[in-house]
Amino acid sequence: MTYLIVTDTLIDNLESLDLDLQYQKISKDELNLNEQSALFNDDFYKFVNDAYFTYKNLQDSKYNFSSKYIFQIKKSNLQKFQDIDELIVIHNTF
Repeated sequence: MTYLIVTDTLIDNLESLDLDLQYQKISKDELNLNEQSALFNDDFYKFVNDAYFTYKNLQDSKYNFSSKYIFQIKKSNLQKFQDIDELIVIHNTF
């Protein structure tokens, strides 16, 4: 299950969103969407805290939305994600 955080400004942590998730912060440079490497990862969600993503970014990487990642997106990109089932959208209002 993938989480999308809709936000106007990038956030550095998820504490203000009151999510009951175990996560670790990673940078976009550390991001590895390779399905093979995901087999060896732990149960923590990976929260990319230093970049916005678009549907096209993830589609070009052949991203599997059942993976455990948390991405930040701008509101203008939200509609492109509407047909994906393995997705939870959270709006950051702070």
